[in-house]
Amino acid sequence: LYNRASVDLNGKPWNPDKAVIEWTGEKWVGDVPDGGWPPLATGKGKHPFIMQKNGYGQIYGPGRMEGPFSEHYEPVETPVASHPFSTQLHNPCYKSVGSDMDVLAAPADPKYPVVLTTYSVTEHWCGCGETRNVPNLLETEPQLYVEMSHELAKEKGIKNGDGVIIESARGRA
Repeated sequence: LYNRASVDLNGKPWNPDKAVIEWTGEKWVGDVPDGGWPPLATGKGKHPFIMQKNGYGQIYGPGRMEGPFSEHYEPVETPVASHPFSTQLHNPCYKSVGSDMDVLAAPADPKYPVVLTTYSVTEHWCGCGETRNVPNLLETEPQLYVEMSHELAKEKGIKNGDGVIIESARGRA
């Protein structure tokens, strides 16, 4: 954030206990100012966001489909029937690719009450299409595994090391 955004029109810090920069009446002290103009109240100043044409900060980009405020969207396959604080359940930018794998569970389908997410592991790059055939890497991470909270494991009766079945509307493993 531009440091001059941390001061009021007179160049005084909004939070004096955490001052980053301050106008003494003659010059800025503290951090090096983003643009050396005096405060706005002097009549010679400029707004602090020097990389924006209007000098104002913004939390969205021009031409974006979303904004100006950030939004939370539920996953396309969600365990909830309605969004708790918005009328838009899913991201309006979502598009399916039109394949056999586009079979989706309906929102709040009682058959799929848990949301699954995936991530990469150090030993296997992306989906491990290439790395699973490298013996040394396969030795470090030889099989698929599931991580879940202790609370969910207890609720489902799953103990550490137990085999589990992962199932979606598209299949099971």
